[in-house]
Amino acid sequence: MAGAIAGTAILNCKLQDKLHTVALTINNVCNLSCPHCYLQYDGPNGLISAELQDHLFRSEFQHLAIVGKEPLATKLSSQLCVDLARRCHSSAKTASLITNGSRLSALAVDDARLFSWIDVSFDGGPSTYSSYRKGDYAGIIKALAHLRLNGYENINALHVLNDQTISEIDDMMQIAAAYPFQRIMFSPYIVTSNHGNNYVRPVSILTILGALAESESFRSNSSTLLVIDSAHLRNANLSFDECSDFIDHYRLSSKVLMIKEEPIKYGIVRLNYDGIALSPTDSLDPATYHANGVHLNHTPGVNLEDIFALYCERLTNPHAHSESFVLV
Repeated sequence: MAGAIAGTAILNCKLQDKLHTVALTINNVCNLSCPHCYLQYDGPNGLISAELQDHLFRSEFQHLAIVGKEPLATKLSSQLCVDLARRCHSSAKTASLITNGSRLSALAVDDARLFSWIDVSFDGGPSTYSSYRKGDYAGIIKALAHLRLNGYENINALHVLNDQTISEIDDMMQIAAAYPFQRIMFSPYIVTSNHGNNYVRPVSILTILGALAESESFRSNSSTLLVIDSAHLRNANLSFDECSDFIDHYRLSSKVLMIKEEPIKYGIVRLNYDGIALSPTDSLDPATYHANGVHLNHTPGVNLEDIFALYCERLTNPHAHSESFVLV
């Protein structure tokens, strides 16, 4: 879940009591139709407004993880990504980009350098990518090679494991032969409440660990990592210690990152393009955004640090209410 929210930014987060990372959904448009997509949202199309961008930059966050649906889907959204990264750079903040990679060729190398890193969602390799994501695998690899040839190498790969992809780990790992990714991060698929249809099902953590343990290409590659967080443990009805025992059993302790605490405790907040701020956990369920989010348009004078503090308070006391905030 944490990887879905902020990509590999979760790997740089630590437990803290202040806002650190804003995962920003800049639009509601994507050029692919992936069977596991949780970002199916019935909100209007369009981009995050200039006013909301100003609101965002009045907050004292340190890192901006830009996502969409697909942030590079159009020329306008691509330029917005660059503008946001440039604004982060000028205010001593960092920025990353989470993309399906299909339009990376439209990103100039100088613009790519504004991002501390770029996460590319694959969920497949040369044999399975096109049938699963209905995209152009070769085109993505070509775009990555162009960036690398011109000196930009800060690229990570993301893979989601579900009932359609669990048997294809070795094919997923073939991407390592095509590009020297800094990280190849796997995460388990979980069911979310969204406004579309997901045509895949989750598989158990035990099944995932077994499949990864059997994959020599996963175990032998120093860049690979499986991320398991609190939502995955809840869905599997496993305790942290029980999952740790399974990881030890499969001798994968060096290949699995377990995020024991809720992602909010790592300083992460989600901001949607239509002004709804959400905890990382709530942001997984677009169908409940209006019930669980805080709308910045209804809360004048409130910044994201205040909303972060509110969500932290609700985590410790689920029945806590604050008259300073108006829920959507």
